[in-house]
Amino acid sequence: MKLNIKNLGYIDEGKIEIGDLTIISGKNNSGKTYINYAIFGFLKSWKRLCKFTLKKDHLEDLFNLGFCKIDLRDYEQQIHEVLKKAFDKYSKSIYKVFSAEEGSFSDFDFSITFNNIKPNYSQKLVSIYASQKQEILKFQKETDSYYLEASNLIKEDSFSKLPQILIKDSLNTSLAEAFFNSIFIRPFIITSERTGISLFYKELDINKNIFIEKIQDKKKLENIDFLQMLDESIARYATSIRDNIDSIRDYENIAKRKSFLIRDKDNHKNFLKSFENILGGNFIVGNDNAIYFVPAKEKGREQVKLSLFETSSAVKSLLLFDLYIKHWSQENDFLLIDEPELNLHPENQRLIARLIARLVNKGTKVFLTTHSDIFIREINNLMMLDSLNDDKLNKKYKYGKGELLSKDKVKVYTTENHQIKSVLINDYGIQLSSFEEIITDQNESFETIYFSLVDKIENEEILVKSQTKIHKTENHKIKNIDNNGN
Repeated sequence: MKLNIKNLGYIDEGKIEIGDLTIISGKNNSGKTYINYAIFGFLKSWKRLCKFTLKKDHLEDLFNLGFCKIDLRDYEQQIHEVLKKAFDKYSKSIYKVFSAEEGSFSDFDFSITFNNIKPNYSQKLVSIYASQKQEILKFQKETDSYYLEASNLIKEDSFSKLPQILIKDSLNTSLAEAFFNSIFIRPFIITSERTGISLFYKELDINKNIFIEKIQDKKKLENIDFLQMLDESIARYATSIRDNIDSIRDYENIAKRKSFLIRDKDNHKNFLKSFENILGGNFIVGNDNAIYFVPAKEKGREQVKLSLFETSSAVKSLLLFDLYIKHWSQENDFLLIDEPELNLHPENQRLIARLIARLVNKGTKVFLTTHSDIFIREINNLMMLDSLNDDKLNKKYKYGKGELLSKDKVKVYTTENHQIKSVLINDYGIQLSSFEEIITDQNESFETIYFSLVDKIENEEILVKSQTKIHKTENHKIKNIDNNGN
């Protein structure tokens, strides 16, 4: 799968082939985060963007009989055109993903090309569409079946009153799921704004509650300027940031679930232990429904419970990682991360690189941006160790088998000169010249400065020595001593 992007902020043009691990590096303000947000925005919206030309008899059966059986092969020929139109719609609506003014990103173009796209009928599908009060429609496809069955779940007289657009949209979405669920993977994003979101999520809820209280006051209702109130009460966030806010707001409910890693703890214990070593404790939900952090117990020290306000920036930056790993993740997800190294000590930057490698080896596709040379060097270590296949070396430096990473799984790109450029990966790892140039320059400047300082100190010592007058007392007299001791 290859992403094609044009005119996205700083970036004029670029192509990205998605690997099991895809890394984007580059200077500040060079478009890395925009790429992350654009990919996430599409993966969150593709179902509603895909529109098929629905067959008349399928609609009539559903409207009149409350049931229809659809041979998916009747819609196969529409797949490429449906995707093309979905990409066009997304390109025109990208300003919504960034919560920008209409007309922003007007030249943006987004598409995805596939080596060979074919329908995959092996997957089972069950979708139920409901209003706030009741379930309305059910769509079902059995494993290895060509047939999608749609059935009405409400009384016939009530069903006939439903807007036809609702029925059509539901059918369109189910067709899109049947054809593209195996292609467009379920996404979860961890943005670089995660520390602030973790800290201020309660204040964001206060704003929401103020809005609700205002509209519930019937006496004041007729005097309310709703447009002004919406403008005052609702902050404008990009889709990715809103998703992070919603995840933390709903932490109490999400935390009741178990990820595939937790459900099968025995097979993933090394992975979970490696994350606990980085985090240094656990998050819990208190009786007041607030999120707390409990540091790992230390001998001789009383265990405490800290509010998020009391925790370090590193702990706050790991809250969404914890939520994903323990409660949200399922097999074959798509995880997007802005700067996994954010707020972490170099030792933990190495550990987070190894954690991500473990996640990739468990089938999760990871797409990330980074500024960290330490992170890149650790990924290089994992790839080189995989090529060496040397158990003694793995044991010496305490690398687990599950952390080693095949270089064939990794794709690396850099954003420079308004382009997205592919970075060479060879037997010695990622050849990211921008980091190497900076490190070389820093090392050279350090050596020059260091030895210049050594020369200065030595010269000053010689000067001080030549100007120093030494005296001794001998035979009840004070005598001068020259620099040779005479």
